[in-house]
Amino acid sequence: MIKNPDMKKINEDPELEFELQEVYLTGRQWQSDLAFLEEESNFLAEQLSESHQPAIAQTSQHNLATRLANAREIHSGIRIKLGDFIRQLEPLLLETDPDPELKLLEDFIALQTAIQDALTVLKGIKYALVEARRAA
Repeated sequence: MIKNPDMKKINEDPELEFELQEVYLTGRQWQSDLAFLEEESNFLAEQLSESHQPAIAQTSQHNLATRLANAREIHSGIRIKLGDFIRQLEPLLLETDPDPELKLLEDFIALQTAIQDALTVLKGIKYALVEARRAA
C-alpha cells in the first residue's frame, strides 16, 4: 500500500474512526443475520424431512432439499469470510494498525452483496416450499 503523507492517523481523523466503527457494527449485524439464516435453514430442513412433508411431489422435495443444502454451504463460506473481515477491522479500531487498505472496502462490498443474496435465496426456497405445498 502506498502511504499518503497527508493522510491523518485514525486517532486524528474522527470521521474515519466513526466510519470504521459503523463498518464493525455492520459486520456484527451480519453475524446476527447469518445466525438467523442458520436457524431458518434448520427449520426448512425439518419441514422438508419426510415426516413433515404430507403431499409434496418427490421431485419438488428433492429439488428444494438440494437448493437448501447449497445455500447452507454458501452460508458457511460467508461466515468464515465475515470472521476474517472482522479480524481485519479490530486492529484498525484499536489503532494498532492505523492505515486501512482499499481491500477492506472491497471485502465489505463483497460481504454485503453475499449476505443480501443469501437472504434472497433463502426467501426463494421458503416461497417455493409454500408453493409446492399449495400445488399438492
